[in-house]
Amino acid sequence: MGRGTVFIATEIFAGSIREPADLLDAAGFVVYRNSLNRRLTRQDYPKCLEGIDYVLAGLEPYDREVFAAYPRIKVLSRIGIGVDSIDLEAARAHGVAVYNAPSAPSRSVADLTLGFILCLTRGILPMHADFHRGVWNPVLGRELAGLTVGLLGFGRIGGMVAERLHAFGPRLLACDPKWNGEKAERLGVARVDLPGLLAGSDIVSLHLPLDPTTRHLLDGPSLDRMKPGAWLINTSRGGIVEDAALVTRLRSGRLGGAALDVFEAEPETAPYAGVPNLLLSPHVGSNTVEACYRMELQAVRNLIAYVEAKERGEPPPPGPLP
Repeated sequence: MGRGTVFIATEIFAGSIREPADLLDAAGFVVYRNSLNRRLTRQDYPKCLEGIDYVLAGLEPYDREVFAAYPRIKVLSRIGIGVDSIDLEAARAHGVAVYNAPSAPSRSVADLTLGFILCLTRGILPMHADFHRGVWNPVLGRELAGLTVGLLGFGRIGGMVAERLHAFGPRLLACDPKWNGEKAERLGVARVDLPGLLAGSDIVSLHLPLDPTTRHLLDGPSLDRMKPGAWLINTSRGGIVEDAALVTRLRSGRLGGAALDVFEAEPETAPYAGVPNLLLSPHVGSNTVEACYRMELQAVRNLIAYVEAKERGEPPPPGPLP
């Protein structure tokens, strides 16, 4: 069995650049892949995780029940940033090491965020829809230089969004307890609290992890604190926004529009179909050739570093997780 068995849980792995797969093969693992062409569910685990030592994980859930049912699993190495689908306390209790790749998809997510902002402020979505219906309907848009963008989260991705927006000249606000003063000063970002950001921003863009402190952070009352006609962008995690409350405010015209790449219930589409001025994409913020390569490579390197440390009789290296 060489160094053990690895299951690749994502639907696609090394689809464009083979290096991550080659590195995994060269390391001497027996490798199994997700052949279902979709995100795994718990019902799939018996035929996927039985006899597996290490998992290159996607967004599928892992909790106490999973760890108890598949005690051979020693490592979950996430191909991506978020670990909200993993019960970290349960992983620690069962001796499962968890790693992620926090910096790998940042550029791609920031690029998508900027694209969303430009689509909303220039009315590209309704013009596109009207054109395909045979209607010539020019929309009067807005320049970013005349607007205020509020970044809820000013870490890696929030900072990259600020860098991209800086060239367009909007006023930039940010709210984050872990404040990077040097970066803020360089990019002209003013620090505000959450109420100040919601009330003062024409565009609110979310760049936070999902955890108990951020779940439904933007619920109905919070959304009502936003400017009438403001736009909301979420490329971070579904569940930070109470989607039903957002849909209600979009249908009523209370908010001018929203763009979502992440959702409370994935991959459900029905709750969002036909909502006016709602731009949607199916959780593709990191879905670029470059980001996929970096995430896969980091996930494989994290796994190999764990195994090599164990073989030397050393403690496994800590991941970037707290």
